[in-house]
Amino acid sequence: MNTSIEEKLRLFGLNKYEALAYITIVKHAVSSAREISKFSGVPYSRIYDVLDSLEKKGWIFVESGKPLRYKANNLKSILDKIEKQTMKELSETKKIVVEELEPYFAKAVKKVGVWIIRDRKKILEKVEEMIKTAKKTLYLMIPYIPRDFLSDAKRLRELVLEKNKKIEVRIIMGEKDPEIQKKLKIKVCKEKTGWTIIKDEEEVFYASPFIEGEEIGLWTDEKELVKIAIVMFKYLWQSL
Repeated sequence: MNTSIEEKLRLFGLNKYEALAYITIVKHAVSSAREISKFSGVPYSRIYDVLDSLEKKGWIFVESGKPLRYKANNLKSILDKIEKQTMKELSETKKIVVEELEPYFAKAVKKVGVWIIRDRKKILEKVEEMIKTAKKTLYLMIPYIPRDFLSDAKRLRELVLEKNKKIEVRIIMGEKDPEIQKKLKIKVCKEKTGWTIIKDEEEVFYASPFIEGEEIGLWTDEKELVKIAIVMFKYLWQSL
């Protein structure tokens, strides 16, 4: 018996005996309970309970006669139905969990004040999250992009271009980019400083993710700190 197939069927809600019995039925097309027990290794004392369970779950159907004979239902239809039901349940569960716990998470964030992030991957994830969730404005100061950041920068660039279709986006970059300038409000600053991302004028993220082992990011939604970042960004924007 192919244990790999058995294990995969168990991911779809079958127990070991049900999976073994179903595989046997598929291979033999139509089988009696005794034959299924013999070829699957499921004890005969358990086989009728197993087959009854498979029938109720919709995996097999029974042909009347003496003895009763069992045949498998269409596998793709079964798996599609289970997948659809699983996705529906996950969606409903996700909604319930988010509605119940999100308010507590929001309160917890407010209490934190400032987050320190010391990992390049996590820094980039935070930048990406802020771009994706911005609803009103997005100010970015990214004057320096190291060579080993180019693939990540390309992904962030696509997110920013998409976000620009919906909200106001301003970017201070380290060099001119004619292609981007056709679509976005751009200013150029040649100083190789860290990054600043201001989302909706409500939160700010400072990041210096360049030197391996020394990456650091600071995030805050403290009003006064965010206000300082906005004033500095707009002052620099006007001066460039």
